[in-house]
Amino acid sequence: MTGWIALHGGGEFQRGSEIGDRRLIVAAGGADARVMIVPTAAGVDYPEMAARNGINWFKQLGARPDAAFAIDVPSANEAHVVAKIETATLIYLPGGDPSFLVNTLRGSKAWAAIVAAHKRGAAIGGASAGAMALGNQLWNPHTGQLIDGLGLISIVTLPHFQASSIDRAQTLRRQLDRATRLFGIAERTSAIWDGSNWTAWGPGEVVEVLADGVKTYQSGESFV
Repeated sequence: MTGWIALHGGGEFQRGSEIGDRRLIVAAGGADARVMIVPTAAGVDYPEMAARNGINWFKQLGARPDAAFAIDVPSANEAHVVAKIETATLIYLPGGDPSFLVNTLRGSKAWAAIVAAHKRGAAIGGASAGAMALGNQLWNPHTGQLIDGLGLISIVTLPHFQASSIDRAQTLRRQLDRATRLFGIAERTSAIWDGSNWTAWGPGEVVEVLADGVKTYQSGESFV
C-alpha cells in the first residue's frame, strides 16, 4: 500500500504545522518514525539550514530525523544519499526553489528511491516548493508559466495561499486539464492524503479551485 502524502503551504517547521505533522509521524511509525529531510529545493543557498531546521522540528515532535543531501545532480545520484532515503518511513521535502528541485531530482536515483519508498508505504511530505514539485505540473514563479513536475500526484499546489490569490488561481485553473486538481494552501497548513481522503490540518485553509468556483476546508475537514 502506498504511503500518505502531505502538501504543506509553507512556513514549515513553525508553530501550527505540528497539527498535521504529528499525524504524519503517527502514520510513519510514531516514536519509531524515521524522518528523512531532503533539502533539495534549498540546494542553491541554504541546504544545511533547511536540514537542521527540519531535524530539530521533527525531533521535538518525537520522531527520529536525519537528512539526505540530494542538493545537486551528482549528489542526487550518490549511493550513500540513496541508501539514507531507503531507510525512511517519512520523506520530507522542504521549501526553496521549485524549478531547481524538479531539475535536480527528475530522473535521479534519489527520486527513484523516494518513489519506491512511497510505494512500499513511506509517507511523503512537501512544503512550499516541495509540495509544488510533487505534482504533474507546477507554476514556475520565475516565469509565471506551467512546467512539468515530478508527477507523484495530479495536483498543482499553490503555497502561501491567501484570499488575494484567488484571481490568479482561477486564471491558472483555466490552463489545466480537467483531471488535474488545483489546491491553494495557506502557510503552516497541510492537505494530507491518507489513502482514502484529503484532510486539511493547521491554522489556515485549504482551497480547491474548481472550474466553477472554489471549495474551502478548515482544519479537520475531509474531502475526496
